[in-house]
Amino acid sequence: MRTVLLSGASGFIARQAARKLKEAGFRTIGISRLSQPLPFFDAVFRGTLTEPLTDIFEEEIHVFIHCANHVGKDDYRINVEGTRLWAEQAEREGVKLQIYLGSVSARPDSPSSYARAKHDLEEWFKFRHQVVLRLGLVL
Repeated sequence: MRTVLLSGASGFIARQAARKLKEAGFRTIGISRLSQPLPFFDAVFRGTLTEPLTDIFEEEIHVFIHCANHVGKDDYRINVEGTRLWAEQAEREGVKLQIYLGSVSARPDSPSSYARAKHDLEEWFKFRHQVVLRLGLVL
């Protein structure tokens, strides 16, 4: 059985993705600030974007979908540095496919720190030959 890791597990996009992945027969593991059980996840680990992940890579992860997004003080730095930290850690642990969820608002010159962070992370993942999905409308 193939295993998919999703960050931001308690968020809307990650929950819906986990539901569809479970229906398709995947094992789903989540990362959330709270390590509480969540529907459609086989396991949920505690994780904060500013800290390395622990215990998650004890089993083989085939795909890592990056859905986490910090909102609040210092959001640009936390999102960019934290997402890169986790992606680099996953790469070292042998995760071959990583998918970053970007945004149609992503621009380097945006007044929004959210849009600048999305842009910079999209570029970073593309440079590493990973997948970027630019979401425009999520229902």
